[in-house]
Order: sequence, then C-alpha cells, then structure tokens
Amino acid sequence: MNKKFTMLLASAMLATAFSAGAAVDAKKGDAILLKSGTDNLSALTGTNFGKLGLTNTPVDLNDWELKGLNGATWTVSAKKNTLGRDIYSFENKATGLTLAVDPTIAIDADKAGVGAKALTLGGTASEWVAEGDKLVSYFTGDSVVYIAKNGGDLYLEKTTKAKLGSSKAIDLSSAKNFPESMILDAADLNTLLQSVPTATFFGLNMNPSVSTGKANRLTDTPLKATDVSGAGNWVTLQAKDKKVKVDGEDQDAYVVVDTAYYDGTETSKFLQLNYDAFKADNREEGSYYFKFTYNAAKDELYIQVQKVAYKLTKNAGETDADFAKYIKENNNNSYWSIQDEENPRTLATKTDKFIYMARLAGTNVLTINTDETDLTGTSAPVAMANVQKTVVKLGTNFSGLTLTTIPDGVYLVQYKASAGNPKIKQNGLYALANLAGNLGWANLARNQEFKHMPAAQWVVDKNGTSSTAMVTIDNREFSDVSNTSVLPSQMTQFYAVEGSDDVFYFNGSVADTLSFIKVDEALVKDTKLTNISGKI
Repeated sequence: MNKKFTMLLASAMLATAFSAGAAVDAKKGDAILLKSGTDNLSALTGTNFGKLGLTNTPVDLNDWELKGLNGATWTVSAKKNTLGRDIYSFENKATGLTLAVDPTIAIDADKAGVGAKALTLGGTASEWVAEGDKLVSYFTGDSVVYIAKNGGDLYLEKTTKAKLGSSKAIDLSSAKNFPESMILDAADLNTLLQSVPTATFFGLNMNPSVSTGKANRLTDTPLKATDVSGAGNWVTLQAKDKKVKVDGEDQDAYVVVDTAYYDGTETSKFLQLNYDAFKADNREEGSYYFKFTYNAAKDELYIQVQKVAYKLTKNAGETDADFAKYIKENNNNSYWSIQDEENPRTLATKTDKFIYMARLAGTNVLTINTDETDLTGTSAPVAMANVQKTVVKLGTNFSGLTLTTIPDGVYLVQYKASAGNPKIKQNGLYALANLAGNLGWANLARNQEFKHMPAAQWVVDKNGTSSTAMVTIDNREFSDVSNTSVLPSQMTQFYAVEGSDDVFYFNGSVADTLSFIKVDEALVKDTKLTNISGKI
C-alpha cells in the first residue's frame, strides 16, 4: 500500500468528521462495475485509449456488447483496511490499466469544470476510498481528487474533504449486475471475448475435464470459429493443424458430433465428438454447428449443438437380434451412417442440446445431452451449468498470446521476420530517424554504432507496475514525430514470443515481432550525445 496515501487518510480522519463510505462492496479479485446512476465508468480503447467516460447500461443486460462491457469491467486488484477504512485499487479489463489519475491536472472545484482536460488513465493517484457515495484519492493533507462531470465529459477535480459535498464529483458505487446469457459470435470467440485486437485461435478449458487417455475435441487443440451464414448464432469450429483425408486429399478438420458411441454398443447413450471434413457424406449438418452463451457474472461458457442424430431404430417387423446383427456388421458395432439408401431406418434426433461431461464406468467423457440428462425447456444459466456437469471457460492456452511488458528504459529496436512473412526484407533492420526526423528501418553500417546515436534509440515508458502493463514508445531524439511508420504511436500491449526474449504487437491485423536491446546506462546518461527532444 502507498504509505503516503495511508498517512494522508489518517490526517484527514483526525481533521474532519469521520464518515465511513460504503460505495464499494467487493473483495480482492472481484470483477465489478463502477456505476454512476444507470451509467458505468468505462475506459476506452482505440484512438482514445485509456480515456475515461460513462456508458449506459442496456435495459436487457444481455444486450451488452462485449467491447463495451470489457471497458466497463474493473477488477479489484488490491484491498486494504487502514484505520477502519477500506482502500481499493482497480484494474480495467479492456485496457489492463489501473484506475490511476494525475493530481497535477486536477482543477479546483470552484472552477466548475472550466478549463478541464479530458481524463485519461495514468498518474500517481491509484488508491481509492469511499467518502459517502463518492470515490476519492487523497494526495495532500485533507485534499482529495475525484472524477467529476461537466456536461458529457469527465475530468479530474480537487477539493478538501469538507467541501466534497458541494463539488461536481460523480457518485460511484460497485455493482455486479453482469449479463448472464450473452450469445457470442465467431469474432467474440476468436478475439478471446474481444480482449485482443485481431482474430486468432482460441482455447477452451473444462473443469472437470475428461479422464486421462480420453479425447476432448473441444479442448485438445486450438479452435477457430466461423459464423454460419443464415443459421443465426451458430458457428463451426475448425481445429488448428488438423487434417482429414477425403478422396485422398487433405481437408481442414472440423469438430463434429459423431454417431459413434463411447462403449461401442447400440444401447449406449453417450455419443462421441470427433473431427471430420465439413459437411462430410452421411453427416447430419447440424452436428457441426455450435452455439456459445457467455455468463459474464461467472465468466463461464455454455455450449449447445444445433442438431444431433443419436439413435437408429428397428424397422417394422425386424427382430432385436436382426437389428443388433445389422448394427454390428454394417456399422462396426459403434459407428453408423445417418443415411443408408439400401436399408433406410428411422432416425432419432435432438436439437439445441448442451454438451455434457458424463461418467462412464468411473471415467469422465465429453458427450451431448440427448435424453433425461437434459433439463428440457430450461434456458436459465443455472440450468445450463447443471446440465453440462462441467465449468467451461475461454482461455489463451491455445491462442499463442502471453501478455508481457517492456521495462522503462532506452532501447535499440530490431525487426524480426521469418520465411513467409511479407515483411521479410525488414528482418534484422533497426528502427531509427534520419537527420530530418523521418522514421524508417535501416541496417547497421560499417563503423556505425547505434548505441551512440539517440536517433536510433527509443524511450519506453511503462504504464504502471504490472508485469503485463502497456507501454508508450518515443524516439529519443525526435519525440514529437509520430512513430506510425515504424513503431506503435500510442500506448500498446505487447505479447511474449515463446522460447525467446522477443515480443510482438498487433500492427493492424499483422503481428510485428521486435527485439528490444537495452542501451547501456552510461550511454543513456552521457551528456555528450545529441538529444534534441530532451526525452532522456
């Protein structure tokens, strides 16, 4: 905890009337909304990255869009109790930034917002305490800063605790009224619930999972969702790096509900999931289509299949023995075709059923509800969870994305590209500015040492102390020049490259990989080096 904040809080309690706030009711690790009436305190992304604003709560909570919900979601990253007061820190889900503000830009309360600057995350005031229905941060004596509103814009205001009641501070209180039945599309899944800027493969986690040695086609490999045109809220799931043979040719593999039983008998209830080419012969098309419902309150997923064929029935006049013989001889006793032109049979199907973690002879297997295990006609999230018998979460275990950061400092930046990358010609080049301040990529020439050239050096400012914090990058010599042509020009999230010290970021839809090479501290402090910008 910030010792200065604690001392200021203690002083304020001695100097003014004590009034313990109850604006926040949450423990460390909780995800909450910070509500101001029907609005929610939100952090923006994109060109207004980190800017604070208010977003309205939809009448139907399930009408939230994930991007908006992520921006309005805050995690209690720290909670301490000092002198009977709860002190909180918050981290925004969309940006990864701490709810921290800069007291130096706060304007006096008596100015009523005139001359205020737009409020963007970043600063030294990062611990918050409730004073009635206000959230404030102490910064000197009994003076506090807080989020205020003038018209439709938020800004930072300051006053003393005693005058807080006459300020423009917005009311803020915690709430957990998250949507419980949000239908996800392919983009939501492939961007990890809209948490990364470009589509990638995603992974699923289940608890409990299948038993050792049993396949789980929904968690065994990365998946890519594709919306099914005209089907409404259904997606297909392509398995990464998996192929199946069709007429001797490799085709992409998709997850499909099979007509194979786990125990290989015609009386089993437990269908398997498998891989096959999309719309393969003798497949029920709906068995390729999956629907994902997101419970944001619990951060859980519920998965349905559009249609499954789960049973063949006897033809009229056919004996049990003859039917069993047919199953064994024509369908390998476990797998059966849904189409049999020579000997057509009545087919039992189910629609819109949930996945189900079943127990089979003491073993966990993933199957699909088709009978009494399903709660027919029930769509409430609790029922969904009970039906599935497993908790499903979306994770980054197959996305290839591991959030990371770059420590504060001065660096050379080298581009990395491998075969197949359209920017392969940039491989090994360094980012730098020429004498005119134009930015580009260049090779290290003979008798040239970039560590002695501020124009080839980049100043990294890390936003906060998190090991995954975003950073801003400026040229050491020309900090007023936009970096767009070579490096990100705004606060950016970096990701780790597995098995390497390199990092990458999303430059539009392309992942650019970079090496950050630290400049020796002695050279950073060398006053003989030209340094036009004054950045270092």
